[in-house]
Amino acid sequence: MPRQNSHIFLTLTISLFASMQVASASPAKPATPSAKLTDMQRAQQLVNADHYEAAKPMLIKITQREPKNAPAWLLLGECYQMLEITDRSTNGAKDCFLKALAIDPNYSMAYRKLSELAATDGDYKEQIRLCNKALACPVPDIITYKTRAVANSNLHNDAQALADFEKYMSYHHMAPDNPKALELRATYLGNVGRAKEAVDTLHALQAKDPKPQFFQREIRTWMQAGKMNEALAAADKYLKRDPGDEIALLMRAEILEKFGRYDAAIKDYTTLIDYEPATKFFLARARCYEKIGKIDRAKMDRAKANGDRDRL
Repeated sequence: MPRQNSHIFLTLTISLFASMQVASASPAKPATPSAKLTDMQRAQQLVNADHYEAAKPMLIKITQREPKNAPAWLLLGECYQMLEITDRSTNGAKDCFLKALAIDPNYSMAYRKLSELAATDGDYKEQIRLCNKALACPVPDIITYKTRAVANSNLHNDAQALADFEKYMSYHHMAPDNPKALELRATYLGNVGRAKEAVDTLHALQAKDPKPQFFQREIRTWMQAGKMNEALAAADKYLKRDPGDEIALLMRAEILEKFGRYDAAIKDYTTLIDYEPATKFFLARARCYEKIGKIDRAKMDRAKANGDRDRL
């Protein structure tokens, strides 16, 4: 099984999750800031509410008026960072974070934000270097432990990734009960082979929010660890709850095929074909038919996989 943490998923998650926690630390923010607030407070509210386009001109004015205001440069950089996700033609975010550091060389959060830009470019070694600088500051930004965990995971430094994430969870008062944090922890535990702890974490998530993805992850975690009996039991249990989950059906079919239970695997592949007559499902079912000697049916499935369904 492939690793559960693609760099795209984790990089986006780390940035969005950090923004969510900054926003959730304060009361709900109105879309239009109160006139009684300072310009900086208004800009912060807009950033917390993801209104980056509205915040950017305010922050440009603040930095022009107060060029030594490091937090303003940081917020402006965050606006550019989020707006540049779809347009990387400028270096606005990086320039702003560097200006914040030129004003305050011990600005831990600015180093962390630079590390996020490195991750977007796929340079995880540079991301770790910048995280180390952030954590070496006199007042380190605690979220950096989670950021560095992502970088280590993308470099397959799984033990260090888990250690960083556990440290983050021990410091951050919101993290232990946060579903996204629990989901990431389950990933890191699974990647170091601690499947039982990963599944226990997923069970906690399932109790909080019974999303299909958490049950699918439980099956995948057991498969990743090579625990096929446990994976099959988890798949059977979940499919009684949701018999139409195509992802779980495919995983169970693959497990049954590995066990040599070809008739049962064929049944699941047939259900998947009924949902979606995809080439991969016909080829998988053909494989199983061949294993039990039903060569004619295997040939028919391979022909269907090659786009000859209309002639059959």
